[in-house]
Amino acid sequence: KQDLPNLMWLDMSYNPLLGAGVDSLIKHLSCAPHLEKLYLWGVKMTPQQVMNLTSAVQQHGNITVLQSFYHDDKGNPKPEHKWPSENHWKRMYPDLFPDSSPESAH
Repeated sequence: KQDLPNLMWLDMSYNPLLGAGVDSLIKHLSCAPHLEKLYLWGVKMTPQQVMNLTSAVQQHGNITVLQSFYHDDKGNPKPEHKWPSENHWKRMYPDLFPDSSPESAH
């Protein structure tokens, strides 16, 4: 791992392929010790990734802003019933779900 000492904010919002990479992002947060703002709007996460990311951000200590569909304004996880549905993701990134359309996913 190589440190990114000058990285103060990171915006990876609306990156449909980041979902699986959230685990790597979590592992590498320590490489950006001055990171203050992390934006992950439009990034699909599993419940475990949401919890792991929340924990990693809290342990990091410098990140004061964490924004995603899964977190509230204070960076805490929202209740799961407020998370985006699978249909939301299918509408947002139809190319990632070639075998289904939003209409057929009822």
